[in-house]
Amino acid sequence: KGADVYFVSFVHLMRMVRDGYRPKPGEPTASEIVNRACDGELLFIDDLGHTWEEQIKSHSVGIADDILRWRHSIDAPMLITSNLEPNLLAQQLTAAIYQRIAQRCVVCKVGGKLLRPLN
Repeated sequence: KGADVYFVSFVHLMRMVRDGYRPKPGEPTASEIVNRACDGELLFIDDLGHTWEEQIKSHSVGIADDILRWRHSIDAPMLITSNLEPNLLAQQLTAAIYQRIAQRCVVCKVGGKLLRPLN
């Protein structure tokens, strides 16, 4: 069976939400973008906890909280990647948001050789 999967990097999602506050004609509004992340059958967020500029961090955390709280409340599946250790992700988001993730996801560490240069 196929599933409706919404795959997005968290940084791109935040950029789309920001742009959606004043959308160009034909582009989705911020609430439509957040609803898409909340309502899809499966949400795949890549690079959650990516370093944010300080002035937008609280906004990004708020959006993450809205999306993850909603998906948690309806037992909706999520796949989430992050380059942060669990304790650092909890600090970056909040302990409450991380707890929701841990309750809905299997937290596992994937290690290996870094394949791309860090510039």
